[in-house]
Amino acid sequence: TRTIAMYFRHTFIAAICAAAIAATVPGCSPANNNRTTASGTPFEAAMDSVFSFFGEEDAPGAIIIVTQGDDVVYSRSYGTADLTTGSAVSDSTLFNLSSTTKSVSTAALMKLCEEGQITLDDRLSDYFPEFPADIFSKITVRDVLSHTSGLPDLRPRTAEEWDKYTRTNQSIFCKREDYRLYSTDKEHVQIFRDLTTSDYEPGTQFQRNDPSYLLVAPLVERVTGQPYFMWITKNLFEPAGVSEFCYPTAERPLKNAAHGYRRAEGPASRAYRSPDGKWEEYDYGEVDFFLSKSERSMFCTPRDYIKWSRALNTGKIINDSSLCLMYTPVVDSIRPNVAYGLGTALHIEEGYPLKAYHMNSNGGYTAVTATWPGTDISYLILSNRNDWDYRGSCAQVDSIIRANDYLSRDARTL
Repeated sequence: TRTIAMYFRHTFIAAICAAAIAATVPGCSPANNNRTTASGTPFEAAMDSVFSFFGEEDAPGAIIIVTQGDDVVYSRSYGTADLTTGSAVSDSTLFNLSSTTKSVSTAALMKLCEEGQITLDDRLSDYFPEFPADIFSKITVRDVLSHTSGLPDLRPRTAEEWDKYTRTNQSIFCKREDYRLYSTDKEHVQIFRDLTTSDYEPGTQFQRNDPSYLLVAPLVERVTGQPYFMWITKNLFEPAGVSEFCYPTAERPLKNAAHGYRRAEGPASRAYRSPDGKWEEYDYGEVDFFLSKSERSMFCTPRDYIKWSRALNTGKIINDSSLCLMYTPVVDSIRPNVAYGLGTALHIEEGYPLKAYHMNSNGGYTAVTATWPGTDISYLILSNRNDWDYRGSCAQVDSIIRANDYLSRDARTL
């Protein structure tokens, strides 16, 4: 695994920043709404072969879109968004973004940094005085965004943990199961009141399941004095020209949203099961801690995410300096050739441009988004089933993109 110190002996980041500053975006072409069509080029044929397993009838599916600048160079949609209605997956279907939600959360804090309302080196104790100062005074905003805060996830999962939690915290829930399935950020962050120690010294290690992103939404609200979604809509989504980002709530279920599904096993549960017995609903109401606004609960349509990604990477939302900071490695991850920047994983490999990406599942949803900054190539895969090898499939996609010369080997390479 290459270390960050080795990485910085190269001039890649400077080249990426120069490319970002030079980029423009007149507006993104919408994705194709059509279902799977015949392969017209070797690139399309190769991509189709990777995702042919999504062609299963009467099953959840996915949408895959590859863009080059403002142009959609590949778009395929497969399967069913909602097995109760039979509605098909399309680029107007709402999908859960899972970990890609962090691209919005990170942009929010970077925007506040640009406005001088916060800095990356601010201590969390400045904004959360109710939490243990001896721990929060050592954690910076930068640590939150890079998954290096050292904060443990103390949300109660077992009966013993629930008893301990309710002895020191007020909860609107009487049952542990309801807390796990329906609690929101407001109650999630109460876990930090009970901290007695951190998992490690902040800024020294990477921890993928770091719960500190739960603090992003309340931090934005405390700094701006506005509800989180109201503020990000005005300051992030409107400049990006997007309007199809949203959150589910118990009071207002999302319309035109794909349900998440998993393969049905064992006796039927209280969750919806498809008539053929193959699929079981697995999303809000079945998944622990599903509603975490700044961590993983954002929904969006594929067509709007394309616009968001393009706007983010061409200076419409945050400036080029902020973008470069996001794409600068902070800490090595546990995976070979992968570091973590601010709010994004970074794949670093000799001879190829840096790739910034998110890749994760949330209940029955799987979301993969990737971009090579400075090359104009991006792709997204949004799926409402969690039974496929998304890491293996994405490795194939990366290889196909490379083989078709979509990544130019010029000054931007290592």
